[in-house]
Amino acid sequence: MDFRTKLQAAQQNNRSQLCIGLDIVLADSPLPILFQDEPMLPFAREIIEATHDLVCAYKINPAYYLAEGAAGMVALERIVRLVPSHIPLIWDAKYAENSAVAASYARGAYEQYHADAVTLSGNLRPETLQHYLRYHEQAIFLWNDDLSPALSFSDSMGIALDAVRWPRVSPVIMGTRDVLIFVETAHHPNSGHDALLDMFKYVSDGLKPIVSVSRPILYASKRIDYVDVARAAAQKMRAAING
Repeated sequence: MDFRTKLQAAQQNNRSQLCIGLDIVLADSPLPILFQDEPMLPFAREIIEATHDLVCAYKINPAYYLAEGAAGMVALERIVRLVPSHIPLIWDAKYAENSAVAASYARGAYEQYHADAVTLSGNLRPETLQHYLRYHEQAIFLWNDDLSPALSFSDSMGIALDAVRWPRVSPVIMGTRDVLIFVETAHHPNSGHDALLDMFKYVSDGLKPIVSVSRPILYASKRIDYVDVARAAAQKMRAAING
């Protein structure tokens, strides 16, 4: 199943545009989970089990796992296999390299870590993009501040942008119902507030923007009730996005 089909099915079945970022900062994790030998894996497992019926995708930025060395990479390899096969996984690495290493990046993300899509940064050359586009069932999201009103993206290409840019960009893309859109809320000062989430209402029968939220869900509580509170936070955000 290609990314576009998988995403649309997840959005419809779960009535959701919410993407949860599994960007785990070990030092910030709930206290009960820190007593386990390898906290990242069980924490991610509990979040996935508690929210898989509320999301249209999960997102992983591998930097958070690289920071923990070998233990983090082992956890990452296992976590990607916990994401249900019908839920897309977005590999948010913001790759911005030349053609010489793009083939290895693409193979690692798509084949080794089972990503359904990756994020790329900057104005990459066609010879670099081709290494990602040859994976016909996967997709790429381009981070680019120079978004043009003349969108000419293929079915497997989409736009990635920060939530702070959404009000300025949305008039350009609101009528392009077939363009894949990934909106990252992490750097928005009100990323947990309904006022922000209300911006992502998208009146269309087609694909809707993917709205990525991480910390307001992962760290909604650091007490023993962290799983239930995370699910409640995800439910609230899904409802706010849906309007």
